[in-house]
Amino acid sequence: MERIFLILACACAVAFAQYSGPGVCKELNERHPVSGSCDRYIECINGTAEEKLCPDGLRFNPNVNFDVYPCQYPNEVACLERSALQPPQPTADCPHQFGYFKIGDARNCSGFRTCVNGVGYDFVCPDGLAFSSETYRCEWPDEVADCDAEAFVGFRCPEVPISKELGPPAGFRFYGQNWLANKRSAVSPCHRAPKCQQMSDDLGYLGFKCPEIPIDADGDPIDIVLNYSYPSPNCTSFFSCDKGRARFLSCDLGLAFDESIGRCRDADLVQCNY
Repeated sequence: MERIFLILACACAVAFAQYSGPGVCKELNERHPVSGSCDRYIECINGTAEEKLCPDGLRFNPNVNFDVYPCQYPNEVACLERSALQPPQPTADCPHQFGYFKIGDARNCSGFRTCVNGVGYDFVCPDGLAFSSETYRCEWPDEVADCDAEAFVGFRCPEVPISKELGPPAGFRFYGQNWLANKRSAVSPCHRAPKCQQMSDDLGYLGFKCPEIPIDADGDPIDIVLNYSYPSPNCTSFFSCDKGRARFLSCDLGLAFDESIGRCRDADLVQCNY
């Protein structure tokens, strides 16, 4: 027992010597990381150094001002070679004491859990957005690596070809650098049940087949913006496709989506069939 006490006393003495010796504090009040660790740091107050540990789930940020709390979320701190972390302290709700964590699978990407002192609080992103575990924010689903954007949004953008010799397909007009679709002439078979990925040549009686994506001479997708109606109350929501990526959007207050022109307009002027 005495031997164990002696070993611990020696370890404490070494640690104290390591962090209180000459040169540890270059300034009276400063912080700097412990070598190799992402959540441990040395804090100097009035020239006295003390090793500190961030709460589980947070990382030490050496770049913040001294009057700012230095322990921050992982998306705000680049640990790089400082890869060592304390063991996690999970609870029934949370894998770490602090953090933001995705809940749901690749088809249900909008939910996330905020953990504070091991207690979880569940939230949902705004309609059409998915939670990103990398940025800790709600992003477009096609920009979230572990989200199946098409399954999550419930829509796959039809791909419309453009002939460089003949110009845009019927029902399109040029606007700036984008082709905008007239929905009734271009995609009317899909406007109520947007499941074009399920169509095939056997469904030719519908008078429509989802075409292939257009590309330029360099093989890059041509910048096309297409808007598709969505069966929402009062026609206030719609799908917008940009280079084949579907995004769920809503019209501004007082507007409704008009599928005949492919955009939002005064709700009093829109005949909504849903």
